[in-house]
Parts: sequence; C-alpha cells; structure tokens
Amino acid sequence: MSAPKLTKRVQKQEGARATATAAPATTPLTAPASIRQSLQRHITRPVAVQRQVVQAPLRAAQLERQETERLALHRHAVTEQLAALPSMSAAPAQPVASPAVDRPQNPTDWVTVMRQRAAEIEGQPLDARQHAQFTALQRQTAQALAQGFRTDRSPATARYEHYGDQLASLQRHPVSAPVAQVVLGLVPGRERLALQRAVDTAVQRHEVRDHQAAAFAQAQTLQRQLAELDAEATQPVL
Repeated sequence: MSAPKLTKRVQKQEGARATATAAPATTPLTAPASIRQSLQRHITRPVAVQRQVVQAPLRAAQLERQETERLALHRHAVTEQLAALPSMSAAPAQPVASPAVDRPQNPTDWVTVMRQRAAEIEGQPLDARQHAQFTALQRQTAQALAQGFRTDRSPATARYEHYGDQLASLQRHPVSAPVAQVVLGLVPGRERLALQRAVDTAVQRHEVRDHQAAAFAQAQTLQRQLAELDAEATQPVL
C-alpha cells in the first residue's frame, strides 16, 4: 500500500474517533415548573385526604376509650358499695301488716288502731274536735295495754316479750310514742324495769330488721346498676 493512501486512511479513522468524542453533552434532567407542580399535587393531596379520613376513626377510638374508662370507674364504685353491704341470700322477713280494725277487742287491736291513726294524721293540722278524739284514743290505748299486761296470765318471759314488742311498735312513730311511756307508768313498779328492758330489746330487734331490709333493698339497687353497666358496655359508643 502506498504512503499517500495509508495516510488518508489513518486520518479518516482519527477523524471518526474525534467525531465520536466530540458528541454533544446531554442536558441535565430538570423538569419544567408545570411538571413539578403536578408532581407536588400528587404527593401532598393524598396526605391531606388521609389526614381527614383518619381523624374520624381516631376520634371514635378516643370516645370509646373514654367511655370504657367511665364505665370501669362507675362499675368499680358500685362493686365496692355492694361489697360493703352485709351478705344476704334472701330478703329479711318482714312483719305481717296488721289488718284494719274498726272495733278493737284486745291490746293488740288498740295498738294497731293507734298506729294507723298516727300515720293518718302525721303532718296534718288538727282542729279542736280531732285533737280531742286523738287524745282520747291515746288514753284508751294506754289503759288497754296496762290492763292487759296486769291481767295476762302468760309466763313472765312471754308476757314481757309480747308487751315489750307492742310498746316498741308504738315508739316507732313520734305521734304514738308518748303512749308507750304512759303505759310504763301504769304497770306495777316491780315489773316496770323488766318491761322496760323488754321494750329496749324489741326496739333493737326492730332496728336490726329495718337495717337489714334497707341493706337488702340497697343491694338490689346496686345489682341492677351493675347489670345496666354491663349491658351498656356491650353497646357501641357511636
């Protein structure tokens, strides 16, 4: 191969390499402003929407937690009150209500009439005639009890217990209570102390029975409250 041809071939190859080397550089990947704004909207919009969507469940969860805490505190308080009451498997026995008596025939009848009348006039103003009638009833009741006590031939223990219970019944009402004191003054002095002790014992017995009845009623109320709280706990908050 001649020298001129070899020189041209070399120059042609060098020119091709220079052309490849001198290729224009690519421009940096800078997106236009409109594209950037569009991308920004796509990025930020879901976050704002998500925040709004999440707020409702979060609020519901907070309300549910608050309601659960409230019910738990209330139930704890009711349970403590119930635990503080005496344990009773059944309602305490209550005295049988005496039937209405039109014409008293014995000391017990007179006590029944006296108590019924005392309940009727409680808090009511009495005119002169009504006051005289009630005073006469008090006097008749006291005399019937004192005479019945003196003439009763039952064993002493049974007699004291029976009349002590009658006088204690009268003492349960402030209007009829003075009658019991009058009866104690009318019985023989040698038996007055024993009868007074029987009255005191009967009063304590009545108080215990009343306390048990009140505790049982309160326990029933608290148990109903617990049942209501348990039922409320199963209901949805919202």
